[in-house]
Amino acid sequence: MKALLILKKAFSSKPLQWIFLILLVVGLIYFIGRYIGRNSFSDYKPKALPEDPDWSPDIYVEQAWSALDGWTDLSSTKEELFVSLMALSDRQLTQVYNLYNSRYGKQDGLTLTRKIDEESNVFWTGRRNDLVKRLRSLKLI
Repeated sequence: MKALLILKKAFSSKPLQWIFLILLVVGLIYFIGRYIGRNSFSDYKPKALPEDPDWSPDIYVEQAWSALDGWTDLSSTKEELFVSLMALSDRQLTQVYNLYNSRYGKQDGLTLTRKIDEESNVFWTGRRNDLVKRLRSLKLI
Protein backbone atom coordinates (compact mmCIF):
# COMPACT_ATOMS: atom_id res chain seq x y z
CA MET A 1 0.00 0.00 0.00
CA LYS A 2 2.85 2.33 0.85
CA ALA A 3 4.55 1.58 -2.49
CA LEU A 4 1.34 2.43 -4.33
CA LEU A 5 1.17 5.75 -2.53
CA ILE A 6 4.79 6.51 -3.48
CA LEU A 7 4.09 5.67 -7.15
CA LYS A 8 0.97 7.82 -7.16
CA LYS A 9 2.91 10.72 -5.71
CA ALA A 10 5.76 10.25 -8.20
CA PHE A 11 3.45 10.27 -11.22
CA SER A 12 1.65 13.35 -9.98
CA SER A 13 4.89 15.25 -10.55
CA LYS A 14 4.67 17.27 -13.79
CA PRO A 15 8.34 16.90 -14.85
CA LEU A 16 8.18 13.14 -14.41
CA GLN A 17 4.98 12.99 -16.46
CA TRP A 18 6.64 14.93 -19.30
CA ILE A 19 9.72 12.71 -19.24
CA PHE A 20 7.56 9.60 -19.34
CA LEU A 21 5.49 11.00 -22.22
CA ILE A 22 8.59 11.97 -24.22
CA LEU A 23 10.15 8.54 -23.71
CA LEU A 24 6.91 6.89 -24.78
CA VAL A 25 6.71 8.96 -27.98
CA VAL A 26 10.38 8.37 -28.84
CA GLY A 27 9.96 4.64 -28.25
CA LEU A 28 6.90 4.49 -30.49
CA ILE A 29 8.67 6.39 -33.26
CA TYR A 30 11.66 4.05 -33.00
CA PHE A 31 9.63 0.85 -33.19
CA ILE A 32 7.38 2.12 -35.98
CA GLY A 33 10.42 3.20 -38.00
CA ARG A 34 12.12 -0.11 -37.38
CA TYR A 35 9.03 -1.99 -38.51
CA ILE A 36 8.71 0.09 -41.67
CA GLY A 37 12.42 -0.35 -42.42
CA ARG A 38 12.21 -4.12 -42.14
CA ASN A 39 9.51 -4.22 -44.77
CA SER A 40 11.77 -2.44 -47.26
CA PHE A 41 13.76 -5.64 -47.79
CA SER A 42 10.91 -7.14 -49.78
CA ASP A 43 12.05 -5.33 -52.94
CA TYR A 44 15.34 -7.29 -53.00
CA LYS A 45 15.71 -9.46 -56.07
CA PRO A 46 18.88 -11.54 -56.46
CA LYS A 47 20.82 -11.29 -59.69
CA ALA A 48 20.91 -14.59 -61.54
CA LEU A 49 24.47 -15.77 -62.09
CA PRO A 50 25.85 -19.17 -62.95
CA GLU A 51 27.79 -20.73 -60.10
CA ASP A 52 31.57 -20.52 -60.17
CA PRO A 53 32.98 -23.78 -58.76
CA ASP A 54 36.45 -22.28 -58.26
CA TRP A 55 35.36 -19.41 -56.02
CA SER A 56 33.14 -19.12 -52.98
CA PRO A 57 31.78 -15.87 -51.51
CA ASP A 58 31.39 -17.38 -48.02
CA ILE A 59 34.53 -15.80 -46.57
CA TYR A 60 33.52 -12.32 -47.72
CA VAL A 61 29.93 -12.74 -46.54
CA GLU A 62 31.02 -13.79 -43.06
CA GLN A 63 33.58 -10.97 -42.96
CA ALA A 64 30.84 -8.51 -43.95
CA TRP A 65 28.45 -9.85 -41.33
CA SER A 66 31.00 -9.67 -38.53
CA ALA A 67 32.15 -6.18 -39.52
CA LEU A 68 28.71 -4.67 -40.13
CA ASP A 69 26.74 -6.33 -37.34
CA GLY A 70 26.78 -4.16 -34.25
CA TRP A 71 27.91 -0.72 -33.23
CA THR A 72 31.15 -1.50 -31.47
CA ASP A 73 33.28 -2.62 -34.39
CA LEU A 74 36.30 -0.53 -35.18
CA SER A 75 36.25 1.50 -38.33
CA SER A 76 39.52 -0.16 -39.37
CA THR A 77 37.72 -3.52 -39.53
CA LYS A 78 35.09 -1.99 -41.78
CA GLU A 79 37.76 -0.30 -43.85
CA GLU A 80 39.44 -3.67 -44.46
CA LEU A 81 36.09 -5.07 -45.56
CA PHE A 82 35.52 -2.21 -48.00
CA VAL A 83 39.01 -2.63 -49.49
CA SER A 84 38.57 -6.39 -49.91
CA LEU A 85 35.14 -5.98 -51.52
CA MET A 86 36.44 -3.30 -53.90
CA ALA A 87 39.14 -5.73 -55.06
CA LEU A 88 36.55 -8.27 -56.25
CA SER A 89 35.34 -8.53 -59.81
CA ASP A 90 31.79 -7.44 -60.63
CA ARG A 91 30.67 -11.05 -60.82
CA GLN A 92 32.22 -11.93 -57.46
CA LEU A 93 30.81 -8.82 -55.82
CA THR A 94 27.35 -9.75 -57.11
CA GLN A 95 27.71 -13.24 -55.65
CA VAL A 96 28.71 -11.77 -52.27
CA TYR A 97 25.72 -9.42 -52.45
CA ASN A 98 23.30 -12.25 -53.24
CA LEU A 99 24.61 -14.59 -50.55
CA TYR A 100 24.75 -11.88 -47.87
CA ASN A 101 21.16 -10.86 -48.56
CA SER A 102 19.90 -14.43 -48.60
CA ARG A 103 21.56 -15.17 -45.24
CA TYR A 104 21.29 -11.93 -43.30
CA GLY A 105 19.04 -9.54 -45.20
CA LYS A 106 15.80 -10.51 -43.51
CA GLN A 107 17.39 -10.26 -40.06
CA ASP A 108 18.37 -6.64 -40.64
CA GLY A 109 15.74 -5.70 -43.15
CA LEU A 110 18.55 -4.18 -45.22
CA THR A 111 20.40 -5.25 -48.32
CA LEU A 112 24.20 -5.27 -48.26
CA THR A 113 24.31 -1.98 -50.16
CA ARG A 114 21.97 -0.26 -47.71
CA LYS A 115 23.79 -1.74 -44.74
CA ILE A 116 27.14 -0.40 -45.96
CA ASP A 117 25.61 2.96 -46.86
CA GLU A 118 24.15 3.37 -43.37
CA GLU A 119 27.39 2.65 -41.51
CA SER A 120 28.04 5.54 -39.18
CA ASN A 121 31.52 5.15 -37.71
CA VAL A 122 33.51 5.40 -40.94
CA PHE A 123 33.42 9.19 -41.33
CA TRP A 124 36.89 9.77 -42.63
CA THR A 125 36.96 7.24 -45.42
CA GLY A 126 35.86 7.58 -49.01
CA ARG A 127 36.11 3.85 -49.62
CA ARG A 128 32.64 3.25 -48.27
CA ASN A 129 31.24 5.80 -50.71
CA ASP A 130 33.21 4.27 -53.59
CA LEU A 131 31.93 0.80 -52.73
CA VAL A 132 28.33 1.99 -52.48
CA LYS A 133 28.65 3.75 -55.86
CA ARG A 134 30.04 0.58 -57.40
CA LEU A 135 27.28 -1.58 -55.94
CA ARG A 136 24.66 0.84 -57.23
CA SER A 137 26.28 0.97 -60.67
CA LEU A 138 25.86 -2.82 -60.78
CA LYS A 139 22.19 -2.24 -59.86
CA LEU A 140 22.71 -3.98 -56.53
CA ILE A 141 20.48 -1.77 -54.47
